[in-house]
Amino acid sequence: MAKKEYRDKVVIRKRMLVTLVLLSSIFFLLFARMVFVMVIQSPKYKDIAIAQWTSEVKISAKRGRILDRNGNELAVSANVYRVDLDMNTLRDTIKENKTTQDELAAKLAQALGMEVKDVSKILNRTLPNGLPVGSATLKRRIEKSEADNVTNLNIRGVLVSADTKRFYPNDNFLSQVLGHTNSDGDGLTGVELYYNKQLSGTPGVRISETDRKSKELPYTISEYTKPVQGSDLVLTIDEMIQNFAEKAATKAMVDNKASAVSIIIMDPKNGEVLAMVNKPDYNPNDPWVQGKT
Repeated sequence: MAKKEYRDKVVIRKRMLVTLVLLSSIFFLLFARMVFVMVIQSPKYKDIAIAQWTSEVKISAKRGRILDRNGNELAVSANVYRVDLDMNTLRDTIKENKTTQDELAAKLAQALGMEVKDVSKILNRTLPNGLPVGSATLKRRIEKSEADNVTNLNIRGVLVSADTKRFYPNDNFLSQVLGHTNSDGDGLTGVELYYNKQLSGTPGVRISETDRKSKELPYTISEYTKPVQGSDLVLTIDEMIQNFAEKAATKAMVDNKASAVSIIIMDPKNGEVLAMVNKPDYNPNDPWVQGKT
């Protein structure tokens, strides 16, 4: 009997020991997981949380001007507008208003002078994994009248904000030297590309708190960082001398039936380039014509 009691006590102790080790292991794993989440993963989850209850809108900086040596404008940036889509909010809006995506596409297309199929294509855009996108740009560089048309629709999830458009007052004038910008306003060729960093400036940002439906809360203070305009760039080019060189190059092409003409005029005292012409050229206001980039 004594042996049986002893054996039972040994078994109980072993079970208690196993249970204690198991509970200690579980506690240790839970503690390690808590440390991992609260300390190591804290920055990641903090960013996710902030993204859920804030709305961030980037404000494009106005690109700096390109001037000739006398201050004449060769490239400037005009104030226009852009339309972006908060796709998650837009999907909620469609459900709340009991409308369809096709009806929404028709309204936006009419307001912006776009084809309905083009708007629908953007609304149906998906990520590489097949999931719907969270945001999209509907149209950039639109005039105030079109921006007002979209604003008057009062569709939650459709955002109208300031944008800039690069404009070259003299069209083809000095185009091969000036170059042009892409759809995002960054330099692609010529001076626009080489001095892109100086001309671009620093974008601003507006961050505001939103509720679960992405509506901006009226009692919170938005964080606003003003964009910094890009620096102006002054070339050694003289607009008047460049104009004479442009005419001479055009005449030389016609008279000699040449396929290309190049003219460079420099100041012999200091080597400054006063005029530079390369024909044929193109209009940087519309650089995508005939396959040109």
